[in-house]
Amino acid sequence: MIEIKLIKDPSTIDLRPGPFAVVGRFIPSLSNGKWGYEVVRPVNEETAIVKFPDDDYTQYPEGTFIGAYDNGKLVGLALLLPRDFAYMYLADLEVDLKYRKQGIGSLLMQRASEVARKEGYSGIYTYAQDNNVAACLFYLHNGFRIGGFDNELYRHTPQEGKGDITFYWDF
Repeated sequence: MIEIKLIKDPSTIDLRPGPFAVVGRFIPSLSNGKWGYEVVRPVNEETAIVKFPDDDYTQYPEGTFIGAYDNGKLVGLALLLPRDFAYMYLADLEVDLKYRKQGIGSLLMQRASEVARKEGYSGIYTYAQDNNVAACLFYLHNGFRIGGFDNELYRHTPQEGKGDITFYWDF
């Protein structure tokens, strides 16, 4: 049984969520003030595998860490950071590869919403790269809406050509 609880000491976090498959691009569009999207899947191309970087969670002393545990083993993590406006920032959401598609991300988001509400926020916002289709669809499925797109952020970096979609979740 999965247990969701706050993590008091970020130095104890040991989660290697595994890679995600790049199965296409999530393409947002804005028309008449309304966001839409399409998922464009490559034709006759191999699926790329992207590994998440290892994180040093001790660099976020102001963060709220929420863990998903299976018999004491950390299998999922959400990191919330305070912001000076109506939305709390979801800086990280990771689920171990073996535990994906079992509702753990949604359980973490439920607890994250409780934390954000208790802190006086009206909602949560986060970013997902346009090549992480699964993450983008996860956020939409969990009540988030598209709020913006940045196709300049990764210029002059090894990730050039990618973009970030901003997602907002109002309570």
